Amino acid sequence: MLYPFQISCLINAISTFSIGSFVFWRNRRNVINLTFFLLNLVTAIWSVGMFIEITSTTKEGAFWTAKIFYFAVFFIPVFYSHFILSLFNLYSQYKKFIYLGYGLGILLSILNFANLVIIDVHPIPDLFINYFAKPGPFYHFFLFIFGIYAFIPNLAIFKHYRALKPYSQNQYKYIFAASLLAFMGGSTSYLPVFNIKFYPYPNFLVSLYPLIIAYAIIKHRLM
Repeated sequence: MLYPFQISCLINAISTFSIGSFVFWRNRRNVINLTFFLLNLVTAIWSVGMFIEITSTTKEGAFWTAKIFYFAVFFIPVFYSHFILSLFNLYSQYKKFIYLGYGLGILLSILNFANLVIIDVHPIPDLFINYFAKPGPFYHFFLFIFGIYAFIPNLAIFKHYRALKPYSQNQYKYIFAASLLAFMGGSTSYLPVFNIKFYPYPNFLVSLYPLIIAYAIIKHRLM
């Protein structure tokens, strides 16, 4: 039997990978399309990995699954930043910020390999979760980086919002709405890490991100 959290992981994986691939094949040489695809690819890997982790029948299997899919999670924020800053022609102004983000993703991967981000997994039967990650000493550092790279690009666009052309302002409304839903929904899947007994029903919202972007592409030629 599949529970809602498990189903949401599968739906998120399918929606992000399929729509990300669709956008990429529309124009494979465009950095905007490429970074959008990479953002959706690592999100799909995160979703599949989490599904395997929470349904695993062995502790060892869940632990190594978590260790592996977190390598993708570390790059979600920088791919997100790279995508939207490129979309609104702000990449050149924030190039060092993006480069730093990739460097931090590599650093977190090394720390994770050294068991400093994820140190163990444990069952959470109250939430119908077979196993879930236990945070290491650098897990809060990872969340801090995630938050910074989700916030700064939007702050940058807000600063330049009035200078944007009307169609770009309209595009950003879709991006902001999609981002807000995805981050709100996805953040609830981290609550069990800290033993917060809140069932992550909102995780379904992650699947709306690529759907909203796809709608904007078709109707408003976003990419």
